[in-house]
Amino acid sequence: MTPAGPAVTGEEARPWFAHYEKGVPWKIEIPNRRLPDLVEDAVHRWPQRAALIHYGARWTYAEFWEAAGRFAAALHEEGFRPGDRLALYLPNSPAFPIAYFGALRLGVTVVQVSPLYLGQDLVRVLKDSTPRGLVTLEILYPNYAKVAAEAPVPLVWVARFREFYPALERPFVNLVLRRRKMPTAYPTGPSIRRWKDALRATGDFPPAQGDPATDVAVLQYTGGTTGTPKAAMLSHRNLLANALQCRAWFLIDPGTSVVLASIPFFHIYGLTVALNYPLIHGATIVLETRPDATEILRLIQRYRPTEFPGVPALYQAINHHPKVGRYDIRSIRVCVSGSAPLPLEVATIDADGYATIVDRKKDLIDVGGLKVYPREVEEVLYQHPSVADAAVIGVPDEARGEVPKAFVVLKKGSAATSEELIQFVRERIAHYKAPRTIEFRSELPRSGVQKVLRRALRAPAPPPATGPG
Repeated sequence: MTPAGPAVTGEEARPWFAHYEKGVPWKIEIPNRRLPDLVEDAVHRWPQRAALIHYGARWTYAEFWEAAGRFAAALHEEGFRPGDRLALYLPNSPAFPIAYFGALRLGVTVVQVSPLYLGQDLVRVLKDSTPRGLVTLEILYPNYAKVAAEAPVPLVWVARFREFYPALERPFVNLVLRRRKMPTAYPTGPSIRRWKDALRATGDFPPAQGDPATDVAVLQYTGGTTGTPKAAMLSHRNLLANALQCRAWFLIDPGTSVVLASIPFFHIYGLTVALNYPLIHGATIVLETRPDATEILRLIQRYRPTEFPGVPALYQAINHHPKVGRYDIRSIRVCVSGSAPLPLEVATIDADGYATIVDRKKDLIDVGGLKVYPREVEEVLYQHPSVADAAVIGVPDEARGEVPKAFVVLKKGSAATSEELIQFVRERIAHYKAPRTIEFRSELPRSGVQKVLRRALRAPAPPPATGPG
């Protein structure tokens, strides 16, 4: 009789391991190193490989790392030291990875600021994080200028959008911006620093030497239980662990990847999967400033990415694109979906380790991966002089998954239109948070303790009452 083998216990007993792709390790070791150290390893290994591609403009690993070093030197010349904070108020563009790794190399903490923020959103993050500097584009600077008196930042580096395009295309970039009534010149003032001047800095800077496990690399703002953004303090080792997990799971040889970065770097999902992981992996990042299904298909056809991280709404837009069959997308080996709706009440697991979500919280609205808290929108609506009561819910939307809808009760004797209220909100918080539609009610359904019954608002409206026939 063959003796029984040893009992399988502990980590080896976890049932989901049986379903891992061949070659994916059950566990990985996370070195206690700083994130820029692993990127520098890639720079030494693939100096002439393209690190960044932005609509035809290219930066090799060597060129990208030199630019990041020059920006670190510029920060050091302005008095930045380890532990100081630098806010990045940027869309996906080469300025983001250059400023991001320039700051991290010096030991400066990066504050993530959504480029969609304006007004109260922007004030809230800047006042909470108190950065010594901010990096932005000339097209976004007016948003900061409007709140600078309330949330001043000592130094502001401003890049012009055209700087990140091939030389022959730069005049056309400005032409398009002017047609959209966007600024194209550098702003002026004692606190303003020009991006192009920062990249000419030639001084030395001392590389950071702190503990990767405790040094805060990024302040990542996220929604809390009250809806007010709160800063998660992410260490270098936190970020490195996530990037190495991606590298282990995707099973693509280092130095061969091309990652299409359509998801925003200011979001932790995009920062991990579309920036940190690719640059420690020797990948080429193809940057897209504003996700658009047609543009994504064109970039896939042109640059042949191997990995495409996205959100469900983006994949849905591509699947329903009327001309998707005309594009060759066979280069893509890995699609990653994240950011979109996974808040849950009950996290069941079957015998094979598969997790099933059986319920979810509906108060949180997920607009294409961007979180919206109803209370935040309601508080803005309450500021309007005609609004007596308001409630916001999420309703299905084919393009974005969900969008906000507001139910409003007007004050007696007051008047306001849907368009007026929507514009009122858009002027005070990020546009994606504003309701797309407003339904006026004489009153809102409430519980015995006067809490708005959102589930009743989500139910189909009852048919209008009719008199006896």
